[in-house]
Amino acid sequence: MLKVLGRATSSNVQKVTWTLEELGVPYDREDIGGAFGGLDTPEYIAMNPNKVIPTVID
Repeated sequence: MLKVLGRATSSNVQKVTWTLEELGVPYDREDIGGAFGGLDTPEYIAMNPNKVIPTVID
């Protein structure tokens, strides 16, 4: 199952989740970024060196 990292209010995250919904692809979403923080952790930087959302984990 895919995991989408990013807050629900982000327009870029909304584009990804909308597409996944339309395709019927199951996914989980985890709040990260903005007020939720987490973009500066070593774990996140290892997944996405640009420190932006969304990040999709397969």
